[in-house]
Amino acid sequence: VESESEESDTKQKSETDSNDSDVIVTKQNNKTIKLDISPPKEEPEYYGDYMIELSEKYNKIKNIKLSGKNIVLNPNINDLANEFEVTVNDDTKQVLLDDGDYELKDLLSGITSNLEELNVKCYLSNKLVIFENKNNDEFTLDFKDKKLGRLLGFLNNSYSGESKYIAETCNSFNLQQVYIYIPNIDESKPIAVCDKNNNIKMLYNSDKLINKLDSVIVQFKDTETCDDIYHEFLGNHYQLELQLFC
Repeated sequence: VESESEESDTKQKSETDSNDSDVIVTKQNNKTIKLDISPPKEEPEYYGDYMIELSEKYNKIKNIKLSGKNIVLNPNINDLANEFEVTVNDDTKQVLLDDGDYELKDLLSGITSNLEELNVKCYLSNKLVIFENKNNDEFTLDFKDKKLGRLLGFLNNSYSGESKYIAETCNSFNLQQVYIYIPNIDESKPIAVCDKNNNIKMLYNSDKLINKLDSVIVQFKDTETCDDIYHEFLGNHYQLELQLFC
């Protein structure tokens, strides 16, 4: 590999320094370079989509490999995602969830119990979460700028004018894997997939050289999609390492 040094160590999106990269010479003219590309701890809102500026520019990379620790697929409910309210006619019910680890069926059952007086139920159908008024009355669903809606698969902060709302994407409670994208290496397909045990399976096809790499854009997505819908880590930091084989 060919590299060009710059003044600072690997920089993260917040411009805080990360650990130095380790360079291991495996045999003559070949080497493996390990880069810490973990997200900046102080910017949890970007854990699903961030950029790392590398201290060097790398050329003629033959292959890559990812490894990680503490990547949370199914986050616990906390004060970032524990509140919403429903309004039917002039009646408003505010729901505040206890912090903790929830099975999806128990969470939806608990939500339905809290909304029983408004005749609103919450259930799963075709893998999507649904809020529905049993009397077909229109109601307002407001997630109060919290992340609970996103964990349930709803992309908007509030909904109104309908008697039924269906989540736009999958929920985070039943996730078995997430897709990892590095669009400045491959913009059309995920680089890898990570399961609940942090086993990362590489999907990248290394049939051609990566001619230039001076930054790394990292994106985690719940589904294999080109849409800008990123995994919600809910403040859970993780470690991610990128190996370059040159």
